[in-house]
Amino acid sequence: MRSFAFLRQAAGPTGRMVNYADGSDTAVLPACAAWAAQRLGDPALAVWAWDSRAVASTAKGRFAGLFALTDEPAADAPKPPVPPTTWIGRGAAQIACLRSAWDDPAAVFVALKAGRLRINHGHLDAGSIILEAGGRRFAEEFGKDDRIYARTDAWGLDNGGKRWEFLRVNNHGHNVLVLGDRVQDVDGDNPIGPPIVREGFQGVIADLSAAYQGQAATARRGVALVGGSAIIIQDEFTGLTGTPAARWLLHTRAQAEVAASGQAVILTLPPAVLHLRALAAPPGARFTIDDPIELLDGFVMEGEALRRFAGPDVPTHTDDHPVLEYGPVVNHFERILAELAPVRGPVRPHCRPPSIGSDDFFAKLRRRFDVSQLCIQGDLAHLRGDHDRAIGRYGAALLLDPDNRDVAVEYKNVQFKGNYHFLMTFDRARAWQPQEIHRFLRIMFHRDDQNAVLWTGRQYQMAGWHDAARAQYRQVLAKDPQNVEAASYLREITAGTLPAEQDVKAIR
Repeated sequence: MRSFAFLRQAAGPTGRMVNYADGSDTAVLPACAAWAAQRLGDPALAVWAWDSRAVASTAKGRFAGLFALTDEPAADAPKPPVPPTTWIGRGAAQIACLRSAWDDPAAVFVALKAGRLRINHGHLDAGSIILEAGGRRFAEEFGKDDRIYARTDAWGLDNGGKRWEFLRVNNHGHNVLVLGDRVQDVDGDNPIGPPIVREGFQGVIADLSAAYQGQAATARRGVALVGGSAIIIQDEFTGLTGTPAARWLLHTRAQAEVAASGQAVILTLPPAVLHLRALAAPPGARFTIDDPIELLDGFVMEGEALRRFAGPDVPTHTDDHPVLEYGPVVNHFERILAELAPVRGPVRPHCRPPSIGSDDFFAKLRRRFDVSQLCIQGDLAHLRGDHDRAIGRYGAALLLDPDNRDVAVEYKNVQFKGNYHFLMTFDRARAWQPQEIHRFLRIMFHRDDQNAVLWTGRQYQMAGWHDAARAQYRQVLAKDPQNVEAASYLREITAGTLPAEQDVKAIR
């Protein structure tokens, strides 16, 4: 039940979720809640789940079918109790959610993220906020990008890891206070204290000292909702290491207008307008609007994330170090970098400029793209059972990149007449157990070639790829015309019957 309480609280008035770390801002679970409500006999939870379907886009969720197994609440069903407007979720990751009201899409809402940072899919987002008002989200989070995990050490969670070079996941890409060019420390906990609630005031304070260790002796961020309409964000740092420049970051899609004094900003997301004002800023502090292009400086930034805030006209490639996934438009990359260079603005002292005009760099990138295309062609040929073409494509890829171990493995597999990587993927889709996959691998590498070909054909047949399956069975029969199993499986395809699970297991 606490999971469903989290689901309700972490959804802002706009219906979007608090998407800290790699989380999505789209809720997809009310169908589970409807099913659980019926099993648990909780009519109030059922009413909330059914009422939340449209907002949470459940029709796109994997559990949407569970609505078909539940009864829609009657019109006179008891309404769910109104949840508290101040709530803290405890755990490895901690969030606090404050809102002015429920059942009001224009309500004021602010969420504060804290807790531990050394967690899978985690970001350096201690102290980050999400803010909604007037039916619009004014303080945004980038969320996840699966392409990050294609990089070397992108899963590493230690301080100094490659993962933290990506703007999307380090603290420079979140709504936090940044000291100099430092990133947050992943060790330790950053707890949120007890809620502070009194008439006309809701607030929480997070102790972020662990995230800023080595940068400050103590660090705290407090967030309060006053009078149901005003939000106060207060940062307190003591014992600073050196005299770093402090930047208070807020990522938004709103149109921003900075006052001449530099002490106020007007954010507009029609029809909503939000006024930001510095109440107790250090001398010389001013609000500024950073050109999104300047996000390139110092950290790796993906084009999709940049377009999220800068609009559709931002060039596709804004990554300082493009890799394989950027291959399809490599021919445009030189032009894009050349166009970006004049509008970057000054490069800050601690930052490195992107690679521009390097013939070796672009030649390497084009070679990666060519290798990827050859591998895709080889995979498709192998899937169709055209092993000769697959060997030719993989071989051509190896000529371009002789040290590519992945291509070498695929080349060896197709020579062996079985792509075990692909078949393992199919096994997982059927929810087979790891030990069954291991048995299959033993067949592939320790039993004779005919069994491997037969097994591959059986897998293709079960997946519905009958032409590929026929090619495998005929290959077996060409060498062994008396092979009863291959002949039987060919007859099954002709008769349109499905293979029996026990028959497939018998091959092992």
